[in-house]
Amino acid sequence: MTSIRIEDFPTRERLTWWQERGLQFTATGYGSKIPTTREIKYGSRWHRIYCAIWSNVGSCFIVSRGMRIYVD
Repeated sequence: MTSIRIEDFPTRERLTWWQERGLQFTATGYGSKIPTTREIKYGSRWHRIYCAIWSNVGSCFIVSRGMRIYVD
């Protein structure tokens, strides 16, 4: 499992159209790949930070070259 520290990379906030309107990605708020408002510059491009949320636990990650890289 690969992980990176968010403090080591530039970040920015970029809302999706539904986040700008105050909507949720799912009706329940749970899911395995929920987009957050944050992006991180990893390598040469910006990647959206996603969160897998089940029950009261969430794990944040990016997808780079088909691999999940977890964000601490």
